[in-house]
Amino acid sequence: MEPADAVVGFLIGIILVVGPFVVGSCYVYIIIRYAVPSLLWPKTTANIASCSVQSVHEGSLTYATYVSYRYQVDSVVYEGTRIRFLCQPHCTLKSAESERRSVLFRNPLYVSYNPKDPSVCVIYPGLHGWMVFWVLFSVIMHMLGWFVLFATV
Repeated sequence: MEPADAVVGFLIGIILVVGPFVVGSCYVYIIIRYAVPSLLWPKTTANIASCSVQSVHEGSLTYATYVSYRYQVDSVVYEGTRIRFLCQPHCTLKSAESERRSVLFRNPLYVSYNPKDPSVCVIYPGLHGWMVFWVLFSVIMHMLGWFVLFATV
């Protein structure tokens, strides 16, 4: 193996080791800190202030559902916007509209809130498909990075 090839392989290995580790760590932190505990959080009713579907970026074909709601805990009114932890944009307008309708037609709308900090709330508590996918993807890429790194040494 040429020295230049070894350096390139080494750099690719480092990127594949560090990048997924950082991304995966962020996802795992959010899952451990919020998503899993939110399954046990108390619920309260909320009133929807607004709910819409918008393009993520101007000219983008990726859409997101945006919601704003108000809820009350111990006589204090809070505002929330979180549908689920680590929301992923929708690939189609139809999918985003479907999520918007599912939020609007929840009657009453219940939100789960953190009893230690009631300003943290979510409509759909717990883990969701994309979270699991990104953690698994990060682990696989991290392992691939170590493989590439050791193959170049």
